[in-house]
Amino acid sequence: LFPAIYYSAVRRFALRNMPETGTDVFLIDRKVVDTVVSIREKNTSIFGLILWSGFKQTIVQYRKGTREKGISKWTLGKKIKLFIDTFVSFSFVPLRLISLVGILLACMGFLYAFFIVFNRLFFSVPVEGWASLMVALLVVSGTQLVFLGILGEYLWRNFDETRKRPAFIIDRMIGFTTEDRGKAASN
Repeated sequence: LFPAIYYSAVRRFALRNMPETGTDVFLIDRKVVDTVVSIREKNTSIFGLILWSGFKQTIVQYRKGTREKGISKWTLGKKIKLFIDTFVSFSFVPLRLISLVGILLACMGFLYAFFIVFNRLFFSVPVEGWASLMVALLVVSGTQLVFLGILGEYLWRNFDETRKRPAFIIDRMIGFTTEDRGKAASN
C-alpha cells in the first residue's frame, strides 16, 4: 500500500518522470554516477536525484518475486522519512498547500462574519459570544498560514539556490582544449 501511495504522490507532485511502479533497481552510466556523486546533499532520495539529473532512461519491466527468506528492513519510520525527504527535496507543493489552507480559512472567517452580520441586521438574530471568537480565530489563523506560506516560499527559493545541485549538466564538450575544460570545471 505504501509504495502505491508514495509513487503516485511523487509522480503527481514532485518528480513527474518517476516510473508508475517506482524503481527498485537501476543500472546507470558513469556520467550519471559522477553527476549524482557531485551533489553533496543529505536527507534526499537517490532515486529522485537520478531522475532529477535528466539523463535519458529506459524502463525494464519485470515481475517481482515474493521474498523467500527474511523480512524487509524498510520499517514504517524509514518509509515515512523517504516520503518526507523526497517531498522536501523535490517539491514545493507542501508550501503552496499551507498558503491555500490559509486562504481558505481566512475566506471562511470572512464569510462567517458576513453571515453573522447579515443575520443580525436583516433577521434580528442575536449574536452569540462564541461567533465573534470563531470569526477572529478563522481570520487570524488563516492570515498567519498565508504569511507562513509566503515565508516558506522565500525559504524554499533560498534553499533551492544554496543546494549543491549543478545549475546544468554538461553531457560532453566539443571543440574545447584540455585547458578550456579545466576553466569550465572550476567555474
